[in-house]
Amino acid sequence: MDVLIDRLEDARRAAERDEDAVDTLRRQLADLKAQLAPLQLACAQHRANIDIERSQTVRTALSRATAALGCIASDQARAQMQLDARRSAEEAAAAAVAADARLVERQASSKWVPAVGEVVHVPKLGGTARVTGVQKSKIAVEYGSLTVTVKLSEIRSCNGV
Repeated sequence: MDVLIDRLEDARRAAERDEDAVDTLRRQLADLKAQLAPLQLACAQHRANIDIERSQTVRTALSRATAALGCIASDQARAQMQLDARRSAEEAAAAAVAADARLVERQASSKWVPAVGEVVHVPKLGGTARVTGVQKSKIAVEYGSLTVTVKLSEIRSCNGV
């Protein structure tokens, strides 16, 4: 029986040691949890800082891209305006050439010859001149202080004939 009591005593002491070990492990676990909480907080703050930095980087890149697109759009609009102006100028020039051709046809078909003293347009001089003399297909005109002889085909009527 003593043996049995000894065994029970040994088992009781082993159980107490096990309880002490469990208590020690529980205290160590509580200490580890206490140490882990600030680390988790620091980690969360670090993640938040990284997210802020990333969003600022993305915002900056987006801002730069938007500015670049604005410049491209402005350049494109300016180029389109220049193209439109060029087309308008070409259309106006074509209309002027067509109107001049119609005027030349009307003048040729009507056998128009300017009278002395009449004001005519002389495209080659870039303005209007007064007729000072008429000889067949040669017309003498006075353009300011300059007197020039031009062909009948080189002058246009200011009256739309």
